[in-house]
Amino acid sequence: MTDILRELYDSDQSFSGEPTEKLRELGQQECELWEAVKPLIGLEMIDKINNAQSATWSEENFIWFRKGFRLGAALILELT
Repeated sequence: MTDILRELYDSDQSFSGEPTEKLRELGQQECELWEAVKPLIGLEMIDKINNAQSATWSEENFIWFRKGFRLGAALILELT
């Protein structure tokens, strides 16, 4: 069975908004931490950690996307 919400989420469409100043700040802090850790664990291990985190966050984001989509659809149906 086709999961249309998964296809929408995985499509080339960009659903993300503009990054906030807070997100930029947090990203900078994270980058500085990885630079400090790089000599200790090596770039290969950093890549493995980043890949694992990315997969986890992507699935978590999909769960929230699906919940939000269903909520939006339920609200539209409520109006009709």
